[in-house]
Amino acid sequence: PNPFIQGSPTVASYGSQARCISSSARDETQGGSPDTRQELRAGTAASFSPTSASCADGNTLLYRMSHDLTVLSMADSPTGQCSADYLFSPAYGMALTQSNIQNYVNVYNFSWGVIRIQVPAVFNSAAEDVYRGSWSDSNLGGYDVNYFSVSANTAKDLPDPSLPFTVNALMLQAGGMMTAEGLSYVLFAPSEVVHSIARANSTVPPKLFLPRVGVMAYVLAAPSYAFMFRYKEPSADWSGSPSNVPCMSTLMEMNASVANCTTLGNWAPQITRLDEVGNLQELADSVK
Repeated sequence: PNPFIQGSPTVASYGSQARCISSSARDETQGGSPDTRQELRAGTAASFSPTSASCADGNTLLYRMSHDLTVLSMADSPTGQCSADYLFSPAYGMALTQSNIQNYVNVYNFSWGVIRIQVPAVFNSAAEDVYRGSWSDSNLGGYDVNYFSVSANTAKDLPDPSLPFTVNALMLQAGGMMTAEGLSYVLFAPSEVVHSIARANSTVPPKLFLPRVGVMAYVLAAPSYAFMFRYKEPSADWSGSPSNVPCMSTLMEMNASVANCTTLGNWAPQITRLDEVGNLQELADSVK
């Protein structure tokens, strides 16, 4: 049967397939049990309301792709609609391929900073034997989104830092990465600084301990193209879906397509640039 229909067995339920999933992959991504994460969300649902007074935006804007940019980028989307699978925050290198984008949206020269993420419940193909379907009022054990990640993308023709550039939800849910409130953090810093703490040939970004919040955080090299947030098949009923951000027809209108406290509540990733810090210890100490 199709493994992506609610109640169907996943590939991990078949012995021959399960043996292909290495123990290291399970260890790297396994967080608390899915039921525990669902109970956490259900118990604090009011704090995730788009009108929640506790939500605070960062100093960096995050956009949903306009329809013309969706087509140009060949992003997943039904014909004639904006993509609901991505949010992004553009860096200076995007202007090299998207002419005049800086005239319509904020474009950033990322250096030092932190991304705070309310981690969604996602499908773990390495550990779950039954696919539980999308979250809804009638399926409280379902997933907010099948897959979620944040990537620090490098612009074409600009120097490639040659470092791991993506962190996904399962990595953020792993032991020691997420607070009791379901929050995880991703740091970013200049590529030469990240190289100084990266392990040779590692396939995952380096980590730092955040003393003021008591969890670890991955460290990505600051992007020259964009921070790209990937939402694969979000639940239609989930308030954190990019589909809740207004869809604009053209790039020129995209300043009305902002993912923030108004549109996504606490589910909106919060990017805060911290250009005043000068080293990794100051960066880690600044997160609270």
